Amino acid sequence: MSVPRNARLPTGRIASHLGVMLSVAVVMGVVVAGLAIPFAGVIGIGARNVADTMDSLPAELETEPLAQKTRIVDPDGNVIASLYDENRINVPLTQISRTMVKAIVAIEDYRFYQHGALDLKGTLRALVTNQASGGVTQGGSSITQQMVKLTLLSQAKTKAERKAATDDTYARKIRELRYAIAFEQNHTKDWILERYLNIAYFGDGAFGVQAAARHYFDKNAKDLDLRESAMLAGLVKNPTGYDPTNSPDRALERRNVVIDRMAELNVVKRGKATKVKDQGLGLHVVPTKNGCVFSRAPFFCDFVLSYLMRDRSLGKTPEERKKLLYSGGLTIHTTIDLRDQTAADTAVRDHVDRQNQAVGALAMVAPLTGDVKALAQSRPMGRDEADGYTYLNYTVPTKYGDSAGFQAGSTFKPFVLATAINDKIPLTTTFNAPKQMVIPQDEFANCPGQPPFAGVWNVSSSTTWGNKDLYTGTRESVNTFYAMLERETGVCKPFELAKQMGVELTNPKGDARGVGAERGVTFTLGTPNASPLEMAEAYATFAGRGLHCDSRPVTSIEDSAGNTVKSYPSQCTQVMPESTADAVNDVLRGVQEPGGFGYDYGQTGLSVPSAAKTGTTTDGQSVWYVGYTPQIATAAMIAGASKDGGKPIPLAGQTIGGQYIYEVSGSGFAGPMWAQAMQAIDDYLDPEDFVPPDLTAVEGVPTTVPSVTGMSIAEAERVLEQAGFNPLDGGTVSSGSPAGTVAYTSPGGGSSAPSGSPVTLYESNGVAPPSPGGGGNHGGNNHGGGGGHHR
Repeated sequence: MSVPRNARLPTGRIASHLGVMLSVAVVMGVVVAGLAIPFAGVIGIGARNVADTMDSLPAELETEPLAQKTRIVDPDGNVIASLYDENRINVPLTQISRTMVKAIVAIEDYRFYQHGALDLKGTLRALVTNQASGGVTQGGSSITQQMVKLTLLSQAKTKAERKAATDDTYARKIRELRYAIAFEQNHTKDWILERYLNIAYFGDGAFGVQAAARHYFDKNAKDLDLRESAMLAGLVKNPTGYDPTNSPDRALERRNVVIDRMAELNVVKRGKATKVKDQGLGLHVVPTKNGCVFSRAPFFCDFVLSYLMRDRSLGKTPEERKKLLYSGGLTIHTTIDLRDQTAADTAVRDHVDRQNQAVGALAMVAPLTGDVKALAQSRPMGRDEADGYTYLNYTVPTKYGDSAGFQAGSTFKPFVLATAINDKIPLTTTFNAPKQMVIPQDEFANCPGQPPFAGVWNVSSSTTWGNKDLYTGTRESVNTFYAMLERETGVCKPFELAKQMGVELTNPKGDARGVGAERGVTFTLGTPNASPLEMAEAYATFAGRGLHCDSRPVTSIEDSAGNTVKSYPSQCTQVMPESTADAVNDVLRGVQEPGGFGYDYGQTGLSVPSAAKTGTTTDGQSVWYVGYTPQIATAAMIAGASKDGGKPIPLAGQTIGGQYIYEVSGSGFAGPMWAQAMQAIDDYLDPEDFVPPDLTAVEGVPTTVPSVTGMSIAEAERVLEQAGFNPLDGGTVSSGSPAGTVAYTSPGGGSSAPSGSPVTLYESNGVAPPSPGGGGNHGGNNHGGGGGHHR
């Protein structure tokens, strides 16, 4: 076709022809120092300007590590969650099947190993073909140029950078070519091809050949056969258009184009190519799950992320930390025990339904390490609040899960108990605890430097009342007894001990009027809010004989190469003497034994020794059961919670777990949930017992008994008093039996006597005394029964 001399071509055709001229000029003008564009001037681009543009670019493109999928795993390496911005798993070229390598080279750049940064023949062929086709374009970019484009797009941080990486302009082509030249000069062909196969997008959320192989065929890239390799190689040209999950016919047609091309190039034999083309796609699609919502343990996963997002060593800003977690290709090793997690999940699901106006939550923590073994709640993770789903994590402190927590009730009493024992208040100390009493608040010591408490405290007991010691007052959860005990210890020391044990009390004084004060006289009744994880961590301190360990969900993080990025060792501190914890354990195990509210869950329900404390709030909005063995501490909570944001509401009057609730108690409501979880893991626990309490240590009784043989009672009394017995114990010296001995007796009762009866503890022959409350008798556990109330 000829064109008259004065005829004017359409503007689009002029631009197209000039584009051809410029492209040819680019191809012909490549020199070591840069690019010379001899024909650039015909469309108004000065060769000097183009050369200056090339010279202004960096000599090479700095490549950042490719975004990779992060895995969260249990101690055995089982994946519990995956996180990614781009679903990618980098693999070396040696871990990609040779068939896959041949397929991608055949269809994308068959002369890849023969040419440099630019395939001159391929580019010219594409230019000529595109001109002849009148608009149907054929790609001419080499694999190196494509890799440069994908790298620029992957590393773009702003909209402008993303636009510059994809604009269909010659400036972009020039820039890509400059970088491609640098890559060819500085790297091997295999390095370039490996990066290309790892950075390329293969559709349906799969970045890189390894993720694509796993997603479409449930296998590794090194195991791909011809049928699979050809399909994947065909996707990179148009990952969305050829997506086999949406357009299987187009994907099949494109795959066969790849196979024909491989046969044409003698990469495969024609007969094999024909045979494979007759086969289907052979898909085995594995859905890609991203984030905690798809995890086997969603709220444990959520805690892991929140925990790491607060770790500034992983990045100066939250944005940097999030990028590392979602793009770093990390392996996050956690503390979860999937057997414990399954037990916890089943227990909360069986006792509280998803759509109830209540939430059941449970946390398990290992003593001596702080390892979080399980976190479960009855409301699944999801957006549909009306249907019972939530993203609020009710199992963890507010700073990790956004839930404000719920009042912990009488599960706070052991903090006062431990303080009393630390203060050398004997376990046999008895108060006549009435059903109801009014106590002036100024009788309770506040923290140093703080003003005295004002007003009066009206406190009542709903379980039992009367003469109680530390055993019976705890086992029967007598509020008035604990009010009197807290009057002895003061408020400050139990409050500070609870914090040291992991309860995050962040509002000690309340508001300007003192409303909501966590450090008030009602502290012993558990008026502050807490989470199951905080309470499990605190009680794990008792189980660990006073060694408090911060809850930790993560043990270490590895990068994609398997190198340790950071380790998270246990962070532990001895917050009370072992003897104090032993005494607390001896008291709390009474809850699980005859006369205790948890007898059905402890001694009769478990095959290993256990201790526990129940908790019920005055307003009935939450109930608790926190129990432990020497190996695991478990906190179970059921709390009234609205569906719109989890606001606290009363439990009574609701139907929960298929049962209408008339009244609630920790032992009767949360206790069965705790027991179900613990009984499920009981067989895996060692039959380890608690260490018996050393009353010599906790009550200050001397260990050495002076000999008083032959002395008069008066003289024996003087010797024993000088040795520290009478003043510390309040006992008396009297004539012993047989005649000629002197007996030292205590009015507090012991391992074989009912409360108030004197018992011979020391005799003049110097025989070591029996340990009241130790061994298998557990002190006050033989004191009177606790009635039928559940608290």
